[in-house]
Amino acid sequence: MRGFKRQIAGVGHTGSLGREMGLIPTGLGGVSAPDITSNLVAQYNLADLTDATGRGNTLTNNGAATFGAGQVGNAAYLAAASSQYLSRADNADLSLGGGGSFTIAAWLYLSGLGSFRTAISKGLGTTGGMEYYLDYSSVASRFRFLLSTGISLAVVNADALGAPSAATWYFVLARYNSASSLASIQVNNGTVNSVAHAGGAQDTADEFRIGNNSDGSAFWDGRIDAVRIYKGRALSSADGAMLWNAGAGME
Repeated sequence: MRGFKRQIAGVGHTGSLGREMGLIPTGLGGVSAPDITSNLVAQYNLADLTDATGRGNTLTNNGAATFGAGQVGNAAYLAAASSQYLSRADNADLSLGGGGSFTIAAWLYLSGLGSFRTAISKGLGTTGGMEYYLDYSSVASRFRFLLSTGISLAVVNADALGAPSAATWYFVLARYNSASSLASIQVNNGTVNSVAHAGGAQDTADEFRIGNNSDGSAFWDGRIDAVRIYKGRALSSADGAMLWNAGAGME
């Protein structure tokens, strides 16, 4: 799968047409293989600021973040001391609220573990202002997935992993499944941690950020690579395993 790259112009390709376009691979005996392209609304390989889906969600570089060797090709290098982060103005693709399912996937690398760090976010760090967050809590010593309806806040810690180590790459998969009303987080294709949460996330007008939140605090200090955002879909375990196991071939 090395060097394999797929781009989509739409969301939710299904059936034979999707297979003919190469968007949904077919396994042995005509059984569909794991699908990592349907409902993919943003893909940031982070060799630069572009969105590899072709949907035009190009990022803005704030604070002169740099790019260098990552887990999968290149990655964004973000220095908290320089207030570096990447952003994209609010739009329909990156607004994952409204109660529907969604998935956030990324490779994360922390240079240190002494402070709160935000990897991916939209909204403020409050129940009333948050849409979704993927971060690291220095109090819990855990990666976390947070989302809020504006009234109800869900926080799920990656307890199965435990405390991450500095200077180490981790593949983090955060999902909200509207059918089961579960918010979950999974690291390195390991055991899934989940919490019950009805209503998904609210739709805020805040910009999408990689490496910071709209409060302007908790800057990421380290590297972020291969960010993927899926709207209207919680990836299956098989889909997540494909990203984890064959991640180096997906850019």
